[in-house]
Amino acid sequence: MWREGNDLIKTVKLDLHEALLGTTVKVFTLDGKMVEVPVMEVDSPTYVKVLVGQGMPLSKSPNTKVGGY
Repeated sequence: MWREGNDLIKTVKLDLHEALLGTTVKVFTLDGKMVEVPVMEVDSPTYVKVLVGQGMPLSKSPNTKVGGY
């Protein structure tokens, strides 16, 4: 996982079966919370899924997150 601005980037590899038929990917956030992300619409090897509001916390308001994951 790495950071670009307020966005956190995580690359997940799917096998062909998962990409064609869909799957659920478990992603752990910075605060240790697990988020199950349904992936049903992969259409290219560079497919991107954005989890709005799951990016970096604001320094002056740590309960507020900006960016995506």
